[in-house]
Amino acid sequence: MVSWKIRILHITLWFLCFLSYFMPWAGVGSGIFMPWINAGSEVFTGWDFVFPFSITYLIGLLLGLFAVVKQSKFLNIVSGVLMILGVVGAIIGIAQGAFVSDPYCDKMFGKWGLALASIASTIYTLTGIAMITSEKMPPERKHLKSALIYLIFAVVLAGAVVLLMDMGTEWGLSFALRSISIADRCGFPSVMISFDAKEYPIYFRLLTPDGAEIFHYHVASPRKVIYMPIEEQNKHRLLYRTNIVGPRKYLVEINLIYSGEILSREIEIKGARADIRVLNVRVERSSHLICNSISCPVISEVDVEVKNDGDVPLYFETLKLLLDGKEVPFYITKGRASLNPGESEILYLKPIEIPANEAHVIEILIPEVTSISYKFEP
Repeated sequence: MVSWKIRILHITLWFLCFLSYFMPWAGVGSGIFMPWINAGSEVFTGWDFVFPFSITYLIGLLLGLFAVVKQSKFLNIVSGVLMILGVVGAIIGIAQGAFVSDPYCDKMFGKWGLALASIASTIYTLTGIAMITSEKMPPERKHLKSALIYLIFAVVLAGAVVLLMDMGTEWGLSFALRSISIADRCGFPSVMISFDAKEYPIYFRLLTPDGAEIFHYHVASPRKVIYMPIEEQNKHRLLYRTNIVGPRKYLVEINLIYSGEILSREIEIKGARADIRVLNVRVERSSHLICNSISCPVISEVDVEVKNDGDVPLYFETLKLLLDGKEVPFYITKGRASLNPGESEILYLKPIEIPANEAHVIEILIPEVTSISYKFEP
């Protein structure tokens, strides 16, 4: 007779396997340090790896539930092995995703939920083996017949669960395009494509209006968002921290390899636009400029709020500060280096010491995008 303590432990392990299936198994992002716990820009649970990678894990979970209810020790082992195979399948899927990750800043990596599922399913299987070796096995033929019936039932139930989940989202759709926009990706203005997919692989291409390829992206495992960097016009090099000035057109081609269907979407952008507002001009006493035997008042900082009103990322690489029409050296002490469409940020500009004992016209300029003039009075 199996000890009740071992049985409770086994039920607890099954429940842990069940919970870990809906925890993060993989992520896509920078993931440079400690990728197992890195948040990443995209997160995938075990369920996201159902086809074709972790379907055996789902079957194993359902079979394990039958084993718990029927107290079948043989089914415990079968369900545990199936869950381990599901974990291995997910690892293969992550490896494929890592191989075709964004070469600029994306990486696909395993997360703590996958580690938990791996440990829990392994211990679950080992305790199942301990339970079956603790007493004599029932007659072999009857034993195998019952296991086969429950296995078939688990497979059918798993298929029904997957089908119901599909019906709950979008019946009959293997690919759904959510949105296409332009966003910053590690300094590269890029076409961001958000989508839902149930079958892979998918081949994305970014083209010029005349059909010349700018960039391509091959997706072989679960993804929700991809980025394709934009090329500088007529120069065949990718833009980096550069504002897109003026209207442009691009073509996105999506090849659903599993069905042979090819989708095309045209992108029209208006270019970079921005609104700049001076919030404050700070004045302090200079540490080395002397006026009439005392420290001179100087403009030590100019605080400006910048809002991206365009439909492309806004970069501050070319931001200029002019004093009475002449460019003044400065650096940004606080604030992001770029803004996506609709975002705003306060930038703290620290110029070289500018005497504040007389009036000045301060101009903030982003070439070919926008400018603002501010009259400073002492």
